[in-house]
Amino acid sequence: MTEPIWSTGGVGGERAVTEDLEWAAGVLRAVADDVGFAHLELARRSAALELDGGAEHPALAAQVRHAANLAPALEAELDETSRRLTTVADAFLDAERAARHQVGFVGEVRQRAQDTVGAVAWLARVAGAASIVVTPVGGLLSATGHRGVIGDVLPDGPPPTTSVLDRDAAEFVSKNPTVIAIEAALTLVAWIIEHLACEPWQGELTATRIDAHGSGSLQDVMGVLYDSEQQGDGSLRISRWTDAAGVTRRVVYIPGTTDWLLGDGNPFDAEADGQLRFGRLPDAARVVMAALAADGAGPGDPVMLTGHSLGGTVATGLAANADFRKNFTVRSIVTAGSPTGVFGLPSTVNALHLEGTRDIVPGLDGKRNEETPTRITVHHDARDSELAALAGAGEDIGSAHHLDTYGQTARLVDEGLSPSTDAWLTSERAFFEPGADVVVTEYKP
Repeated sequence: MTEPIWSTGGVGGERAVTEDLEWAAGVLRAVADDVGFAHLELARRSAALELDGGAEHPALAAQVRHAANLAPALEAELDETSRRLTTVADAFLDAERAARHQVGFVGEVRQRAQDTVGAVAWLARVAGAASIVVTPVGGLLSATGHRGVIGDVLPDGPPPTTSVLDRDAAEFVSKNPTVIAIEAALTLVAWIIEHLACEPWQGELTATRIDAHGSGSLQDVMGVLYDSEQQGDGSLRISRWTDAAGVTRRVVYIPGTTDWLLGDGNPFDAEADGQLRFGRLPDAARVVMAALAADGAGPGDPVMLTGHSLGGTVATGLAANADFRKNFTVRSIVTAGSPTGVFGLPSTVNALHLEGTRDIVPGLDGKRNEETPTRITVHHDARDSELAALAGAGEDIGSAHHLDTYGQTARLVDEGLSPSTDAWLTSERAFFEPGADVVVTEYKP
């Protein structure tokens, strides 16, 4: 594997593979020890039979001697198998380390300089919109840290950082009590502005049937999210179809933040970012619920929630909400560049999180995603990618967070990334086979 992309969590992939191999090697070593003990016991009993001249068990004595002769060979074979398993585990980790593309001194200096320029550009954009993430991003300029995404698996620790503005830095700053207090204050200001300067969302939706197809791949999901986000008005899309078994499925495409100025009542705004930061479901989540209800979704209809940035956080927050799951059956979620670690998910929800190591946004909640059999996080370093389509991507914060970049990450997952991502795609295959009767509806708040 040469592309700097890897996965953690799930039923396969780095953690599961190495733990399974280590467990198997341990079992084999334990069996080898038991065989060695049995060898000694056989030798002892054989000697006892030979010393007892009155014993009339020549056949038994011969069997004991035969077993004693076989034991050393079996013990040696078990030891060799255990050694080979350990070698496989080490080779797997070496391949994963190679995927992280260690950056030399000159390359790191170049990246740090680019980070500074990119951060200034990002701050100028966000500060002008009075975003709640101004302070966390600004604090990152002086923060340091390391990725550490697999520090508890690799025997020699995580690779050194290649950036000041990586996800660990975002998490470090987001946990600062001063930053949290300022975020809370800015969230309150956003709420006041929205409720005094303009009319907040009143629960009404405009539904429009559009000429579009369902998603046949994870990369298609990113494309539909991009189209939905380009509307700029908080519109989301739902694709619906009924399969051959009579099951009606839906995929919900939730946009990211499309209103930074809090001026038009769009629920996908800075206030929503702030509320989700503190574990509260905002009006943007109510839009999703209202759209599903308007689309006719019932408690037994399987639903996949997908979203970029704020949209992915909304999707995860809804999937984690027990009341929401009573009304809608969330089978799976897909997020791209979203802070989602603050939410715990039930094992009934199959989650796939796409995160760029160059993208600071997924770290703005200050908590990593859980690594469970039903929750997978894909990590991709776009700046060090060898894909022609990602040339220049990740050179600044905006490009690392862009849906075009995540589209390429999704393509790599579609093509086969790890056992865990392959297992996820297999389990959710029904959502990527919409058939010919798919209906796509756009819901505008």
